[in-house]
Amino acid sequence: MPPPADRPLVGGRPGAALVALALLAVAGAVAIALMPGPGSQRAQFVPMPPIPPVPDAAPRASATTSAAPSATRPARPPIEPVADESEQVTAPRTRAPSTGTGTSTPKPSSKPPVAGFVAGTTIGLSPAGDPGSRVRHHDFRGRVDRIDARSPAGDRADSRFRVRRGAADARCVSFEAVNLPGFFLRHRNFELRLERFDGTPLFAADSTFCPASRGGGIYALRSVNYPDRYISRYQSSLYLAPIATGFTVRPPL
Repeated sequence: MPPPADRPLVGGRPGAALVALALLAVAGAVAIALMPGPGSQRAQFVPMPPIPPVPDAAPRASATTSAAPSATRPARPPIEPVADESEQVTAPRTRAPSTGTGTSTPKPSSKPPVAGFVAGTTIGLSPAGDPGSRVRHHDFRGRVDRIDARSPAGDRADSRFRVRRGAADARCVSFEAVNLPGFFLRHRNFELRLERFDGTPLFAADSTFCPASRGGGIYALRSVNYPDRYISRYQSSLYLAPIATGFTVRPPL
């Protein structure tokens, strides 16, 4: 009979048993290696003190910037408003005629400002070189139209003006509409208009014109409160402009 060691293992798989024993041995060795020794200690986490926050540079910059105007820069005084150009021009020129009126009072009223413009007379005005046209008012605006003895009565009446001593300067003249008593030619926004006299110094100055002879019975009509501007014709309209239109005094139609 053969010895017992030569008998085959149950199941006929001697290699599987050996593998299982080897795995158990490895697991035991790993467990022994991982066991802490008598003098070993587990690692512990030590909490670190909190780091103080670094101040943000932006607040300091804004604080310095905001404080600069109030602390180091003195407050600027308010800028004075610039006066309107119309006030600068109108105010002194409105006062000037009143002074001229005062100084002209002692002068005799019988002496006309210039020949052809006699206070109290009714005249017509024609542009020089255009005797068939007349200065007239139409829709309360000054203009120049073709008017002669055959024109309608209303057009001829609109071309008649009564010469008055200058409302702002007695050495000059004002022109009153014959068919609308109390209405005078005046300039407004440099345009010639017909308006009722309101008694104000501004209206008096705007309605006063000083004839300046150009020779040969031709006159330029200068504004008393805008001495560098004259009544000037542009097509059929009348304006104040630096270039004068010459006019001749004509008998009324």
